[in-house]
Parts: sequence; structure tokens; C-alpha cells
Amino acid sequence: MLVALLWWTLDRREHANLQGKIQNEADYHASYVDADLRNRIPSLRRMVHRWEFRGEVPKDEFIHDAQAYLSDSPGLHALEWADKNLSVRWVVPLKGNESDLNLNLADEQNRRSAREEARLTRSPAMTAPVDLAHGGKGLLVFFPIYSHGEFNGFILAVFRIQEWLN
Repeated sequence: MLVALLWWTLDRREHANLQGKIQNEADYHASYVDADLRNRIPSLRRMVHRWEFRGEVPKDEFIHDAQAYLSDSPGLHALEWADKNLSVRWVVPLKGNESDLNLNLADEQNRRSAREEARLTRSPAMTAPVDLAHGGKGLLVFFPIYSHGEFNGFILAVFRIQEWLN
């Protein structure tokens, strides 16, 4: 009976140590993900501020900025602009993301809370993991655009989770 009690006690300690190691590893990765997102947000905010300052941005300029940002930011799958009616009008890159073009975000209930939080707080908001229109799991970050005090849509950053984590 003493041996069984000793074995059970050692097993519990080993289990607790393993749980502690797993929790430390999860905390480390969560802080890395959080830091990575925080480093990406200022550049995307600059795109929003330029839009707000100018009132709007020509499509070719948005595409140029988005392509430059995508090439410098591994793991980011696409950048999109959705107009004030919540229809996705521009997608960079378009190839492979054609299904996002003209997508009506108002119909997307699982993205609603992040979209509304961003619009109401006038600051970026991220979804929980979602099924992407073109397949796979992703995260969306909504950056609201307000030109001259009026809502003018969103710049939407699309992260494909597996690509981003890699």
C-alpha cells in the first residue's frame, strides 16, 4: 500500500510538472503571437491614416502599398478594402482570393462582433479563428476608416493561421 501511495504521489507530481511546462510553452507562444501582431498594426494603421487624411486612396496606390506590405510581412495572406456598405471591393493579391471580391461582410455573422467593435471604437479589432472564404482557418483584423468623421469602410488584414504560425 505504501508503494502504491508513493507511486501515486510521484505520478501526480510528474503530471503537475508536465502541465506547468506545457503552460509555460503556451504562454511563450502566445506572447510571441501577440508581439508579432502588435508590430504589424502600426504599418497598417498608416495606410488607414493616409486614407483618412486624403479622404480616399486611389485603387492603384492601395494595391501598391498592399503589395509592398505583403512582401515585407510573411504570414499575412491578403489585404482588402471593404466599402461603407461592407462589400469587399479591392483584394491584394487577387489571385487565389477571387472569392473575397464583392463579398458582403454584413452577411458574415461570425465576423460581426469584431467588425462592430472596430467600427464603434474606431480602432483595430480581431476575430476569433474563422473559416476563410477560400478555405482554411484564419484571423481577420478590421481597421476602420473614418474620413472627415464619416465611416468609409475597413482595411481588412487576412491571416491564414498556419502560414502565419510557420
